Amino acid sequence: MNFVLFRYHLQAFRHLYVLAAEPRLILPRDVDCLRCDYTSLRVVYLDTPWYKNQQVLLKAPCLLPELHLVKEVRL
Repeated sequence: MNFVLFRYHLQAFRHLYVLAAEPRLILPRDVDCLRCDYTSLRVVYLDTPWYKNQQVLLKAPCLLPELHLVKEVRL
């Protein structure tokens, strides 16, 4: 009976989370001086069977919710 032992390099698997990450960070900048600025954002969610027309006000810089849940982002 032949027994084959496979070995995996676990460090490579540990760094694969970068490929699954979504860029959701909002950093608004002032056009004149290129500094970060505080901005109000309105995030509109997609409709679900339980909730319709849900909106939330966020103060940027912030993280957006998961992108598959977002319908639009307004300034």
